[in-house]
Amino acid sequence: PNGGTEVLIAGAGFVNGATVRFGASAATNVVFASATSLRATTPPGTPGPVSVTVTNPDGQSGTLAAGAPGGFRYFVPPRVTSVVPSSGNISGGTVVTVNGTGFSAGAAVRFGGAAAVGVSVVSPTAITATTPAGAAGPVTVSVTNTDGESGSLVGGFTYVAPPTLTSVSPSFGPLAGGTVITLPG
Repeated sequence: PNGGTEVLIAGAGFVNGATVRFGASAATNVVFASATSLRATTPPGTPGPVSVTVTNPDGQSGTLAAGAPGGFRYFVPPRVTSVVPSSGNISGGTVVTVNGTGFSAGAAVRFGGAAAVGVSVVSPTAITATTPAGAAGPVTVSVTNTDGESGSLVGGFTYVAPPTLTSVSPSFGPLAGGTVITLPG
């Protein structure tokens, strides 16, 4: 929605000096490539499909209606704001909820470089997923929609190694209990 996307506009009858509008707003950096193609940079817009109009210097114009196949739409890229719980075992298997905005059906979730499993887009603001195995420490959690747009949260999830016990000292005591022991690990 901030604009700034360079697009190729295909059609017929374009003339050097043509202007382009996305909805009611004028595109910038319009470049005539040929009678069948123009390049332009999108202006800011509102999320959703928008009509695209090319107007030649003589006033003749053509419009591709909002929502038409091959048309243009503004979107809000996904944004990850939190992961609950925010930590889990290095072996994976932690069921989490990824919170944010702009999630769409079919979105993929990654923890560091590994894909999550059991991904379910509950709503545009929540996804449930199961963590893959990972190395101990924080990782970036990213969501990628089917249109290729993605958002991420650096350090959004921390893998934690389970505790390990190497010995018990002393290794014996009375049946009644009460022996203070040390558990190194």
